[in-house]
Amino acid sequence: MTVRIAIILLITLGSIPLTHCHMSSETSDMRLKWLPPAELPAETNGKPHPGLAGAISGILGRYYIVAGGANFPAALPWEGGKKQYHAEVYVYKQLPDGRLKYVGEQVTLPVPIAYPAIAQGNEQILVAGGETPEGFTNACFTLQYEHANSHLSIKALPSLPVPTANAASYLLGKEWLVAGGETRDGTTEKVWKLNIENPAEGWQPAPSLPQALAFATLAGFQNKKGANEWRLAGGRCRVPGAISKIYGDVYLLSEGDGTWQKSEPLPYAMSAMCSTVLPGGRWIIFSGDKGETFSKVEQLLLSISMASNDIERKQLEATKASLQKSHPGFNDAVLVWHPETKKWKETDSMPLPPPVTTYAVYSRGNIYLGSGEIRAGIRSPHIMHAQVQE
Repeated sequence: MTVRIAIILLITLGSIPLTHCHMSSETSDMRLKWLPPAELPAETNGKPHPGLAGAISGILGRYYIVAGGANFPAALPWEGGKKQYHAEVYVYKQLPDGRLKYVGEQVTLPVPIAYPAIAQGNEQILVAGGETPEGFTNACFTLQYEHANSHLSIKALPSLPVPTANAASYLLGKEWLVAGGETRDGTTEKVWKLNIENPAEGWQPAPSLPQALAFATLAGFQNKKGANEWRLAGGRCRVPGAISKIYGDVYLLSEGDGTWQKSEPLPYAMSAMCSTVLPGGRWIIFSGDKGETFSKVEQLLLSISMASNDIERKQLEATKASLQKSHPGFNDAVLVWHPETKKWKETDSMPLPPPVTTYAVYSRGNIYLGSGEIRAGIRSPHIMHAQVQE
């Protein structure tokens, strides 16, 4: 099914005030200049947008899209709040200086969805699986901007073999990989690939990961010989009856190889980060959850499930709520991997509360991070914006 809707440009483009401190992040040959963020649009009642975790985001030509996602609009989880899934699609125009100007909400997704695998390329945003109010889904589709008609379109693609959420994803050339994720049977090591030039072939199995992983990040490169390579970093694995394992491993899959090989590990274990690849092959990872609070909450959930009486259970629930309420936020460092040195470097901190469960995209010298979770249950209304300066 194709959904089309005209993109209506506003006549008057207000400027985003440049009042934030500009922070620089140094590498040997690059720095990031953080600019004031764009904002998600206010709600119909005039209240600020509560933000979105696990939303779809990306660039279509000169338009930046944020779609779907989940939040807790009425109350936080430890206050009894219920997670709400969204289907709205917010459209921003990328101005010549890289700033984003909101131009409207003109289309909705086929269903409310969050935490899908997202890939960017060939003037498309590719979306696979995710989580809906009914549970995990295997539905896949593409968002495209049809310049000739000034229309945004949503087109169905072949479904994943297994309903999956929180998978890592990347499009390299014509091959779209979706790696790991959460399924009804738990965290998976399965990897699937789709030829986007011939999607009728459907999803084909690719070499499985060495271990089951969700909330990892995946990137694609061409090596010096021109062959394709994929690198997957971090992630976590749910363990029945125990706390999840969080990893700092990086795995490499080279074109023609049948297995993933260990590569240069991250400086520390983390999950739920986002990343993008710059021209020249530098891989930048933003934020991430090192798991200190997450693991404590999981341990409390296990203790609650084994509580011997209501008094003990209520005490443990109160401890968990207090821990979540005082969540310190996520890793604020930016990690850069350079293809020449094959080493990771930690740069300066991000200027706003760092988001997880979001997506990063590079476009014309700019990097955008769309909303995301900044503390337990709390989302960011910001679309963070950095410019790459050589």
